[in-house]
Amino acid sequence: MVNRNEQDQAKQLRKEMEALESEKKAGSSMLTLPPRSRIHNRRSKSKWKKFKLSFPLIRLLLVLFLALIVAALTSPYWLP
Repeated sequence: MVNRNEQDQAKQLRKEMEALESEKKAGSSMLTLPPRSRIHNRRSKSKWKKFKLSFPLIRLLLVLFLALIVAALTSPYWLP
C-alpha cells in the first residue's frame, strides 16, 4: 500500500550530506586559510586610520553648522 520510498523522504538529502562530508574529509581546504583574526585585524586597522584622520574635520564642520543654525535662530533677538 505505502511505498518504501514514500516513507523515507530524507533519503536523498542523507546521500547528499554523506557526499559532502566525504569531500570535506578528502580535501581539507580549511587548513590553507589564514586565521580569521588576522584578516579582520588587518581590515579594521586600515579603516580606522582613515576615520581617525577625517573624524576631527567632520566634527568641526558639524559644530560650525550647529552654531550657524543657532545664530540664525537667535539673530532677531540681537538688535533692540
